[in-house]
Amino acid sequence: MTVSEDSGAASALPFPLRQGARYPYLPLPLRESAKHPTLPLPLRERVGVRGASNAFTLIELVVVIVILGILAAVALPRFVTFAREARIAKLEAARGAVGTASFLANSMSLTNGLAPSASVTLEGATVTMSLSYPTADTAGIVVAAGLSSKDYSFLNLPSAPANSVAIAAPGGSDVTQCYFLYTSPTVQGNPPDFATVVTAGC
Repeated sequence: MTVSEDSGAASALPFPLRQGARYPYLPLPLRESAKHPTLPLPLRERVGVRGASNAFTLIELVVVIVILGILAAVALPRFVTFAREARIAKLEAARGAVGTASFLANSMSLTNGLAPSASVTLEGATVTMSLSYPTADTAGIVVAAGLSSKDYSFLNLPSAPANSVAIAAPGGSDVTQCYFLYTSPTVQGNPPDFATVVTAGC
């Protein structure tokens, strides 16, 4: 059969066979690729051309691991710093609440002419008093300030005065080094002290 006869015979075949007849001696993947050399990859895949593997190469995996390592090295110290600053801010918020609550309890005690050790009621809660100020315990200043044990720890530190309570923010490296101290007065007419703040363990 001549070339023209071969072409004519091929044109009479169905389309898949005509295409196969054009490249009879090539393996099927090469024949398919030769039929559609300029088609985009999705179209070539639709007509049977094998594309590249969808798996990650070793170089791509190494690059991803390196990027993740860099991000961890940069972000982790900043996260630790933010967490520490958040605990210190939490302490300052509690200190503000303690100052306001002690002032309100004292005002209520004096306004109502109560005895220095008589309890007062703030927002429906009974607050124990000493020298017209909330006592340094969970029944006194903690209740008055509305502080919760879910958010704070209330410690009796051996080094602190007997009439004091440490209000601490847990979560840092050392809860006994992340607190402020509320000390109730020992003399009638003197205000409580809550100026001592320790943040080394926050």
